[in-house]
Amino acid sequence: MYDILGDENIFVVDDVLDETTIKDIETHILNSNNVTWSYYLSDGHATVGNEYFDKYSHMDTLIEGPQLCHQVYRDNEILSPRQILLVEELVKNIQKKFNTSLEVTRCKFNLQFQLPNNSVGKHNTPHLDNKEDHFGMIYYVNDADGDTYFFDNDLNVIKTVPPKSGRMVFFKGNILHTGQHPINSPVRCVVNFNFEYIK
Repeated sequence: MYDILGDENIFVVDDVLDETTIKDIETHILNSNNVTWSYYLSDGHATVGNEYFDKYSHMDTLIEGPQLCHQVYRDNEILSPRQILLVEELVKNIQKKFNTSLEVTRCKFNLQFQLPNNSVGKHNTPHLDNKEDHFGMIYYVNDADGDTYFFDNDLNVIKTVPPKSGRMVFFKGNILHTGQHPINSPVRCVVNFNFEYIK
C-alpha cells in the first residue's frame, strides 16, 4: 500500500474501474433490493461516537444528521455474505491497478440524505476510523455533492474531495476526516474501507 500513497498522505484516483463496472456497482447498491440499510446510532450520534463528537462539537462548521449503513466486513467476520463478492471485486481491481496486496479490516456502505439546516462549508464530525496503524479508502458510488473533508491536528481543512461515481480516495489512517450530507443531490453514497499495512 505504500506504493499507492507514495509520499502523499491523501491520494485520489478516478480510473481504477471501467464505466460499465462503475454503473453496475451503483445499480447494485442504490437501484435494487440487494442492500438492506440500517439506522445505526453510536452514543446517540449517527456518524461518530461521543469521543469525537464531544471533542469537536464546538466547531461552527459541524452538522450531524441521519446516516444509513450496511456493514459488510469487520474484525475478520463477514457480516453481509450477499455483498462480500462486490467488495472482493473492488479490492481485486485495486490490487491489479497498483500491483499490490491489500488486507481489508473493515468495509461498510454509508448512505446520507439532505438535511434541512445544511449549507456550504458544513460537515460531519472529524474522526479517525480506528487508532491502529492502517489506511483508509472511500469509494464514491454515485455522482453527488457532499465532499469528504480532511483536517490537520489543528482542525484546519487540508483537502476536500468531491464525490464522483467511481472515484477512490486513499488516505493514511491517522488523518482526521469526515463526510458531508448532500445539499443539492438527493443522496450521497460511499463504500468505506479500512486496510492493514502489509509489510
